[in-house]
Amino acid sequence: MDSLKKYLQLIKLLAKGQTKKFVVELKLWGPKFYKDYIDRKYCKGFIEKSPDEIRDEKLKKAYSHFCKNDFSIIKNQLDLVDFIDKSLKGSVEKDEFGRTKTRIKDLALKDLVQNTDPLVHELLKLIYGRHFWIREDAFIMEHTANMAGNHIQASWHVDGYNQITLQLLLEDSDKDAVATEIVPGSSKFEWDFNRANNQNAVIDSSFKFTGEKGDLFIFYGGGSLHRSYIGSSDRKALFINLSSGWYEAGLL
Repeated sequence: MDSLKKYLQLIKLLAKGQTKKFVVELKLWGPKFYKDYIDRKYCKGFIEKSPDEIRDEKLKKAYSHFCKNDFSIIKNQLDLVDFIDKSLKGSVEKDEFGRTKTRIKDLALKDLVQNTDPLVHELLKLIYGRHFWIREDAFIMEHTANMAGNHIQASWHVDGYNQITLQLLLEDSDKDAVATEIVPGSSKFEWDFNRANNQNAVIDSSFKFTGEKGDLFIFYGGGSLHRSYIGSSDRKALFINLSSGWYEAGLL
């Protein structure tokens, strides 16, 4: 009955010409709805090419790891750390969960390409297999330990469909630090949950994004279960969200 009500709600929105609200409703329904019901040309999936087709060994290794685990790690991206340190900063937002979010103004894809190992761009092109862009502003997120436990980010969730997230450590991050925690390969599982929040997920194993300043984590935020692990020490990291979802192009 609930599903029928949702379908009727969507039909009414379309009948009224409220395309934007229609898309918002679909987004809240989650990735599985997109995969099953939206025209395939608008939500072409990732991993179109087999890792066995890649000749460059370094790229093949990074791509294979992403295909299997929904993330890959490219270390020592200190040029990007320096670029972000010198870049123009925008608004600074603080909240009651111990988070400070500083927006980076006008960060473009060319800046990312010019200040990272060529492997980064080649890997992203393989993953998407089509045009992609930076979604909204990149931002620096500083987490104060032991204060963010009540925020939705501390629960298992997935982000916007087609989203690949780049997380760059701006400081060394030890195993006890606040960290992004991912369930490797979970984009391939059949999860029955609201995309925004799955507090009751039973997780057998996970991986935390900790390491040295300059370590870059590229992960499938729009399909893999992940959360903020609330550790006992602070974290400072840059986040760049990428997208190729059709609804991002001026609708939202």
